[in-house]
Amino acid sequence: MTTPLLELGLAHDADERSVKRAYAARLRTVRPDVDPVGFQALNELYRQALEWVRRRDAEGPPPVVAYRIADLHVDIAASEEPSGPPAEATPVSFAAPDGPALQVSWLSLPESVAEPRARTEPVEIRWDADAKRDADIAPAPQPRVAERAVLDFDGFFRALMQEASRGDADALRDWLHRQPQLWPLTAKAEAARALIPALHATAPPMPDRCLDAILAFFDLDHVLAGHNALQLGVLRRRLHVEWLLRQADPRELDAELRAVKPPVNLDARRALALLSGPFRWLHVLWQALPPYRPTEAAGFVRLLDEARVESLPPTFDRQRLVFWRGAGDRRRVGPLRVAVTAVRLTALLLLAALIDGALLASGEAPVMLRLAAMLCAGCAVYYVWTALMHWQGAAQADDRPGPAAWWRLGFIPLLALLAVALRHVLAPDAPDRTTPVAGVAVGMACVAALLAFLRYRRRSGEGAFRWLSGWRLILIIPALKALLLLLAAIFVHVEVAAALAFGFWSADLWRQRAELRPSLLGTPPHGY
Repeated sequence: MTTPLLELGLAHDADERSVKRAYAARLRTVRPDVDPVGFQALNELYRQALEWVRRRDAEGPPPVVAYRIADLHVDIAASEEPSGPPAEATPVSFAAPDGPALQVSWLSLPESVAEPRARTEPVEIRWDADAKRDADIAPAPQPRVAERAVLDFDGFFRALMQEASRGDADALRDWLHRQPQLWPLTAKAEAARALIPALHATAPPMPDRCLDAILAFFDLDHVLAGHNALQLGVLRRRLHVEWLLRQADPRELDAELRAVKPPVNLDARRALALLSGPFRWLHVLWQALPPYRPTEAAGFVRLLDEARVESLPPTFDRQRLVFWRGAGDRRRVGPLRVAVTAVRLTALLLLAALIDGALLASGEAPVMLRLAAMLCAGCAVYYVWTALMHWQGAAQADDRPGPAAWWRLGFIPLLALLAVALRHVLAPDAPDRTTPVAGVAVGMACVAALLAFLRYRRRSGEGAFRWLSGWRLILIIPALKALLLLLAAIFVHVEVAAALAFGFWSADLWRQRAELRPSLLGTPPHGY
């Protein structure tokens, strides 16, 4: 009769260990991801074989019956006095006194039984009553419908996240394939449905390669899986950065910092140290003294912001995050950046004073302090100009209704009018055009004209000097000559610079006319 052991290629007396070995050998050819139906059938056969072996072992070994040859009735389907054993396996029936007859083969009998006349002493025949046991004692278990596997998703998810946090994607794939609770197709589909919400809810740190391996195993790495691909991409970035901060080798964090745009040329250990520890002003300002240090630290903080990392390590100080973000923002002039620059300039002045003191003691003229003072003045002018450009170059839609919006709108024309008034009211008849009042008026008019031009170019989306490229470079010499003539005209007539400032300012207002009412008055534009 056919049993699960025979279907696995095993004998009737195979033990549980042999069943497991045969099942493992079959698994090499039947993979769940290639042949799911065949794998499910093999899994069911393996379960039935284990049940068969355990039931057989619980009932005890099969009975072995011993009879003397003299107590058996041998019914040989041949001549009464055969000259020898027949050529074919003639069936022989042994009838036991206390049991049914057992059919055996003539050729399977021992020689002393096959030739009864030749024996000189009683012979015992022993046989295994497998047929009688299979028929009467222990009938074969009937296959039953497999019960639906119950998946403990919470326990599975915790084990999965622990394995993924190691960072080895190949080991994670092997671990997933070796989970028997995922072998039924229904259990795997159930786990796939609950996986994405669990990832969004817990956000466990793991590298992106491990998350890709998990999504590929559960067939969730495509848009037809039913989840939001954009949100999953943001989650993927967040989990990867959090894993870099908590688990990864610093060399992986270094490579990640070099890969961001723009790259962060800061050592990972130094970056982590800049964000860790209590916040003390003297300490952080001392750390910000080296050139480009605040910019690099701000790039590292920007990496955390773009990945939307929320659960930062507890060693990270939130005040340090705010400080480095503000001190390294080169797009605008803020109080933190000004404070760092002031500390740097103060250190430069002190160093120049020490050098001048040494030069004075040696009898030479001190010059380092003057150079440092000029550098400080140049930095002050740069920061003031950068602040003005950021203030005037911002988009019109960024303004909130109120006095600040009106003040930003009227700054350029007021500056131009003030330059004209300064020239004609305070020094109307000055014969010398190089008087201090006239120089200040000319400077204010030039600043108003240049600021209006740059405001117009940037707010129109064309860039400040993008027009000076390509074939237009051949006009650079005539343009420089025209600029010199324009400066000469401004030096003589301040009204020229004021007129240029009003012209560019008016052109900018015309371009931004759709945003003026919402930004100044808080009302929607016409037509809404």
